[in-house]
Amino acid sequence: MNKLYLQLIKPELNFLIKGKMACLYLFLLIPFAWGKAQSTTPPEIENLFWGAGDWKTEKSQVPEEWSREEAVIIYQENFNAYENRGLTGIFSVESYRMRIKMNSWKVLEENASFTYVDNRDEKGRFSSMDRFYAGFKLIHEDGKEEIIDLKKAYPIFENATLKVMKIEIHGMKQGDILDYYYYTADRVDAENYFVFRPDIQILTSPYPIMRQKITYKVDNKFYLNYRCINNAPELKVEPGEDFTLYTYVEEDRDKFEPQLWHLPLMSSPTIKFQVIYAKSLFKSQLDQFMGEPGKPKNSVTPEEIAQIPRNRLRRNNSSSVAGLKLLRKMLKDKNLGPETPDMAIAEYAFYELRKFLYVDKGFNSFTNMYVEEGDENKVFVKTMNEFLLEQGIGHVIVVAIPRQKSTLENLIIADEVSFLIGLPGAEFTFLNMESPHNQFGQLPAHLEGSDAWLLPPNIEETAAGFSKMPLPVSSHDQNVEKIVTHAHFPEFGSPVLRVGRTHQISGGAKLFWQEKLSGESFSAQVATVTDLVEQEMEAEVNDFRMFRLHALGEGIGEEKVIFQEEFDVNGVGVKVGDGIILKAGMLIGRQVNPADHEVLREADIYHPFAGSKEWEITVDIPVGYQLIGVEKLNKMVMNETGGFRSTATFADHKLEIRATLFNINLMEPVWMWRKILEILQAAYDFTQEVLVVKK
Repeated sequence: MNKLYLQLIKPELNFLIKGKMACLYLFLLIPFAWGKAQSTTPPEIENLFWGAGDWKTEKSQVPEEWSREEAVIIYQENFNAYENRGLTGIFSVESYRMRIKMNSWKVLEENASFTYVDNRDEKGRFSSMDRFYAGFKLIHEDGKEEIIDLKKAYPIFENATLKVMKIEIHGMKQGDILDYYYYTADRVDAENYFVFRPDIQILTSPYPIMRQKITYKVDNKFYLNYRCINNAPELKVEPGEDFTLYTYVEEDRDKFEPQLWHLPLMSSPTIKFQVIYAKSLFKSQLDQFMGEPGKPKNSVTPEEIAQIPRNRLRRNNSSSVAGLKLLRKMLKDKNLGPETPDMAIAEYAFYELRKFLYVDKGFNSFTNMYVEEGDENKVFVKTMNEFLLEQGIGHVIVVAIPRQKSTLENLIIADEVSFLIGLPGAEFTFLNMESPHNQFGQLPAHLEGSDAWLLPPNIEETAAGFSKMPLPVSSHDQNVEKIVTHAHFPEFGSPVLRVGRTHQISGGAKLFWQEKLSGESFSAQVATVTDLVEQEMEAEVNDFRMFRLHALGEGIGEEKVIFQEEFDVNGVGVKVGDGIILKAGMLIGRQVNPADHEVLREADIYHPFAGSKEWEITVDIPVGYQLIGVEKLNKMVMNETGGFRSTATFADHKLEIRATLFNINLMEPVWMWRKILEILQAAYDFTQEVLVVKK
């Protein structure tokens, strides 16, 4: 199924992809005529969601203790079916139901519109065997029900193969209930095997949940992997002759507030579920974790983890063959002989493959094939492994899992792992090609500190004897964003401040800017940076006068992203009488307001990386004017988690500010949250300080 079918969502809530908590399976018992196209939702399907005499439909009152919440989820159900329908084909069926009581304007706004993909033609006929239906209903506090007419939806994007629709829901009031569902059925292309998209259910929500249900219906001839992590309860198993139901039902789960620097899959109760269809002759060809048909697999061994890269490396991928030919040619073109150090040969090969995979798009002139987007690192590891073996250069294959996807101990879905090449030395040098910006020896920040298995490079060797190690963690001194600022009033008496800045970004801090600025036209780069400046300073940019990108920090020997900008900003200075109130603290940008976050926290803290942000700021003050309040900008809070320190002086008509905000550790246990809040408070207070410029 096209993934856009699942985008019946709003970005703010993202309910239908990430927050699905429960399911429905009764509608599968009702026959449905697939051959007859429908322009509206068939009554038998709609009735299963909104039929009378059902607790989930009739329930509208919420417990008194939740009456003041912004919203309460009255009922939530999610269903996934994986079916072999014989001659009709292999099908994936999914439905989602949400019944939510909206008590705040924020939640009303979040639910004011939905987008979805419509695969029907102008006569209302489906263009394929895929089916998509949805329904929206408002229940007002007086009991009156209002079904939203989907004929009022309008296209927001359309081409020859895709039409994205938007439906707006008007007339909602505080206290109303929104009851909606979607239903999809997709025939998959599975002649010999098919790996279904994993379903990952996080059981918590920003709103209390009165009742939620999850159900999976799995053909008994299919392979199944699932694991309940972070204290999620085990699924109830209901075996049948041809299929098995796996269910989870829960009532009265309290809300879990979204938390800063929180990785849900490291702490929130979660169900990971994946189904695989494969004919017996093709099972050994799949690079997936697979047990026996109809028997759930809940864990994997180190030997099974080792088998995944072995299967992938064993494949005769046409793009990797082309890449290997390219590297052999490189040896001749660059005259790299036996006297060339192994590490230098590996570095040349790394950058040749990066160009091949991301600039040339892995083009193979012999087969006219391209590397599929997302497969670049798989092709890289296979190609580099074979090249290093040819050259007799010692190395290992590294298997790890990103922090945001949990841990190796909780691994059950093969596609969650990341692969690297490890070159031994005093310390390992790691090679990875998950991003076009990766450099030789650069370990992706999301893999730092993760446990990893080191496997022998020869795929025919057994897994016996491979080792486990934690991947290294960079320090906050290695991941730095330094901003040098020079500002002045071009016309004193006007509150407009002209700001010139130079950014120098290194280490893990680079990726954000690399992704924002690469591959864009100059005008697009200016628009991106302008938008970011306005968000950062919470002020209006009147005139973006200059932007210059000096380095993207991804070439050989390039350690930093470097760019300059100059702009006029309105709002940092406010004219009062014959003077100006200067919000000098805002020149370091918006900082986290601890008041927006609970002091009591339930989950550990995971920073993107240990990092520092440094500011050197000079503001020219006109001759004949004094600056009052400079001492308020001197602050220092330091503890074992990091710190914020700032100094400010005023001399020779110049305000000089130096400030640094840094976190020492990649991860902090939950009991350190108060220490972190102390640092965040100091940085936030700095941005709120104001100075007075007067004669």
